[in-house]
Amino acid sequence: MLRRFLVIGIALGTTFGCATGNDEPSETDEGTGSPAGVTSGGSDGGASSATVGSASASSGQGAGNPSSSSTGGSTTTNSTSGSGGAGASGGAGGGSLEGTATTLLSVFAGANSSAIVANDQNLVTNMGFATPFSEQTAERVGLAMTTNGKGIAVVRAVGTGELRYAIWSGNWFPGFGNPLTAVEAGLTLVGGPAIASAGADKAHVVYQREDGKFYYAAIQSGLWSPTQEPMGTGADQSSGPVPPSVATSGGDPVVVFVGADGDLYDRKRAAGIWQPPHAHGIAGAVAAITPATVSLASGPELLVVFADATTHALEFTTFDGAVWSAPAPIPNAASDDLVSLSALPTSGAAIAYRATDGTPHTSVFSPADSTPWSEPPGLGAAQLSGTPAIASGAVGARAELIYVDATFIVYSSRLVSGAWTAPVLSGSSGERVAIVTGL
Repeated sequence: MLRRFLVIGIALGTTFGCATGNDEPSETDEGTGSPAGVTSGGSDGGASSATVGSASASSGQGAGNPSSSSTGGSTTTNSTSGSGGAGASGGAGGGSLEGTATTLLSVFAGANSSAIVANDQNLVTNMGFATPFSEQTAERVGLAMTTNGKGIAVVRAVGTGELRYAIWSGNWFPGFGNPLTAVEAGLTLVGGPAIASAGADKAHVVYQREDGKFYYAAIQSGLWSPTQEPMGTGADQSSGPVPPSVATSGGDPVVVFVGADGDLYDRKRAAGIWQPPHAHGIAGAVAAITPATVSLASGPELLVVFADATTHALEFTTFDGAVWSAPAPIPNAASDDLVSLSALPTSGAAIAYRATDGTPHTSVFSPADSTPWSEPPGLGAAQLSGTPAIASGAVGARAELIYVDATFIVYSSRLVSGAWTAPVLSGSSGERVAIVTGL
């Protein structure tokens, strides 16, 4: 079974990929060896992930398994080891569901002593780097990759509360050891921001400010405009008990959120104007946990996963471009935390969540099946320190998963032939992780 080293922490060796300048990373020499994570964690947290494009079918590819290790506050150099793995025989439902993405980005973070570390790996060469920043976040991390292969991470900075970001385009900018860049000086928020790719070199970001209201920002070609657009005007501005989530529909942002009345709402920005919010008619029944939202490659246009206010059982609804489906339960799924949701190559989606007993779980959404949700086998019963993160599958897999156990060790796994591969130790982190795949 194919296994691939997925997650990396602080860059190792003597050469690092650093960036200079104001907008784009510069070209630098590449180091050798495999990195290892060196962050430590805090309290429970959430994860965020985003995917772009629809990866087409491919057969599995062999890969070695680089080793990794980490020690708090130091760096160590590890060499790549292991022989080529066997080619994957296909994801659940056949090889046509496997991904072809060749780049994996991840972000490790956590409150207290954990610095934000942004990682990148070429999954063909198994070469990767990590860039630690002099920055921390105690909230979920927003991470997306545009269709032209640019990564964008957004966070709420500890201390200032500012909305800050980093960009990956071959290297991470800002570079090694620097603080992240403020979207706008003094632009503060509560909770973690959400991000969704909007095609080539553009992404939508939504967040909540101290007034409890929701705002919108967009980045294109490295420039932010707008930066704090109200989601509606005056009394019409959307708000709620927790921050919103965002996906795209025809390139436009669609925001999903829990209203003050406990109902589920969606709201679209079309031609630069926020359309009226749409209530789903389940007032008082939605938990004050940010819903997960994603655009699908085929079938329904949008998928939303949210939690029941009383039981925290997970439910879902889909949008076919005209109407939303009635909410329905995801079998045997419940969580007190944020849920990580990702579209999968060609069709369907998957969630990853920390169950109410603290263990990692996933479920795959296949909309054409009579029973659309199913949980793949293979994950153990580890206790998690935060919400796991899931992404669309890269070469040879249908999905990619990372999670942080109770000792703040990161493990990675791949969904191959309908089952999760044995978890591989992939570094260390605080309780916040995010992951995305792309070109």
